[in-house]
Amino acid sequence: MDHEQALKETPNLERMLGRLRSRLVLLVALHGVGTVLAVTAAWLVFAFLADWGLHVPSAVRIFHAAIFIGLPVFFLWRELVRPLARIPDRAGLAVLIERQEPDLSELLVSATEFQRSPDGGSPELVQAVCREADERARNLDVWKVLDRRNPGARIVAGLSCVGVTAALFAMSPVHARIFFERMLGSDVPWPRRTQLVVEIPNIADVEQTGRTIDARVARGSDVPVLIRARGVAPDEVVLHFSDGAEEILSRGSGETYRRVLRSLQQDLEFHVTGGDDTDRDPTVRLHVLQPPDVAGIAVRVTPPAYTGVQGTVVFNRDAEVIAGSEVSVHVLVDPPDARGIARVLPEDVEFPLVAAPFPNDPSLADPESPGAPPAYPGLAFGLTAEKSLRYRFELIDEKGLANPDPGLFAIHVLEDRAPQVQLLSPGRSDIETVPGGAIPLRVRVSDDFGIRGLAWHATDARGEQELATGVLEWRAIEAQDTSDTAVGGEALAGRRLSIAELFGAEVAEGSQLTLEVVATDNREPSRGEGRSSPVRVRVVSADELVRRIQDRLSRLRLEVTTLSDLQTEKWRRVDELLGALASDDLVEAGDSRALGSVLTGQRRVRGDAASVARELAAIASTVLYARL
Repeated sequence: MDHEQALKETPNLERMLGRLRSRLVLLVALHGVGTVLAVTAAWLVFAFLADWGLHVPSAVRIFHAAIFIGLPVFFLWRELVRPLARIPDRAGLAVLIERQEPDLSELLVSATEFQRSPDGGSPELVQAVCREADERARNLDVWKVLDRRNPGARIVAGLSCVGVTAALFAMSPVHARIFFERMLGSDVPWPRRTQLVVEIPNIADVEQTGRTIDARVARGSDVPVLIRARGVAPDEVVLHFSDGAEEILSRGSGETYRRVLRSLQQDLEFHVTGGDDTDRDPTVRLHVLQPPDVAGIAVRVTPPAYTGVQGTVVFNRDAEVIAGSEVSVHVLVDPPDARGIARVLPEDVEFPLVAAPFPNDPSLADPESPGAPPAYPGLAFGLTAEKSLRYRFELIDEKGLANPDPGLFAIHVLEDRAPQVQLLSPGRSDIETVPGGAIPLRVRVSDDFGIRGLAWHATDARGEQELATGVLEWRAIEAQDTSDTAVGGEALAGRRLSIAELFGAEVAEGSQLTLEVVATDNREPSRGEGRSSPVRVRVVSADELVRRIQDRLSRLRLEVTTLSDLQTEKWRRVDELLGALASDDLVEAGDSRALGSVLTGQRRVRGDAASVARELAAIASTVLYARL
């Protein structure tokens, strides 16, 4: 009997073995798939929690991804592929049943062996064994042979792990998306309760690349650091510097933290931590570069033409100029390609700096190299100085760096003061004269840069109507040029003015006028004008003038008597001091004070004597010019 015929004659045995094989494959598949699902889900949860909690670096995340791919492959081969390859054949399946049913006495094994090689015995015996095995296979339960608990538990555990993992990711799809992106090599940051954002305001050259902020600043400049907290703002954040130093910053207004790094001299690197933001993202690197600077300053001054003063150049210091001067400020910059503006204060006006050769500084000339020193390229701006001002240079180079300390320079403007007029005669502000008398007018005038004209003016007592006017001829004290051109310095002028000339008509007793001298200088475009103190002139009768002179002489006699007594007392005190100094006695401290008192008294005597002399001169002048 051939093999196919034997199989056809044992259909029950064949179906039983087929069911056993298929159920064995199912249990192996459940065991393998459950194991793979459980291990893969568990590793995925572990990788997620590790990355979320520890913020592991990209190398560790790549390692986790490799394990995530390799772990299922390994367990598929170990728990599924290899066990499936070891599933026994028909004889092995029969042995499994025989182990569960020992009363069969290897009937099923013998039948399967006979079916595989039917020529091993007599046909009648083979047929009888196969028929009996087929009959016994009709009522056998193959599930008794198999252990269903372990594969069931494995698949339940695997599905449970997958369900928990799916639920965990479904609860926070944002975290799940970020996790898988980071597993694929992206550097997407995890969302935190606190996220610190670092800003470098007021710095032009700032570049952010990934987790690094690079800023280029000028040496010596102050760099502000602004930290903003998004989410939950901690009370403090910590600046971690590359040299190991740390600095704690307290929260300011709102959710910001501020710090100013003063006068940077070298490169600096730092990062910030606070709250649950504990990574080094971002790292700030400050690159300190040499900024443009002012290497020299020259102020070329061209005074107004009317002053007659020659132009000058002032180097590396503040300049004093005359009002109305043309000023050209030159600056020598380092590096030479720097450009910028000049800011004039307090008006806060900007002047562009244009290319101009820097004036030669004679103090820098090399004595061994004759001839003028070479001119250096520089920048300059110009203005007309009308009042004192300050200015500074704001430079920028090709790298965009600005000079951190622009400095502050000054131009002091000297005002062209109006002429000063001093009346030498009359010596009093109120004088009296008679109708036929005259007034001696003598003045002394001084001005900064020259006198243009000098005139006298007579007005009524209220100063509302001009009665007469005239020009005074003057001469310079230091120069003999009497022309009307600018002479500068001081000048004297004098003239006798008759009462008739002042009032311009017949003069009645009791008439009054005000006399004043006005001087003008040669300032352009508007002339400066100086005035003397006004003199009030009153016309009286000859008898009244004599009485007034007598009263003045009486007061003067009393003053002279008082002055004589004071002088006598002071001379007596001087004699006592001279005697004490000529003796052998030591000079005491009180004598030193007495000596100072005597000197002060002598000065008083001299001053009172000068006052008496002036009063006598005034009385004599009044008598002479009144023609009494």
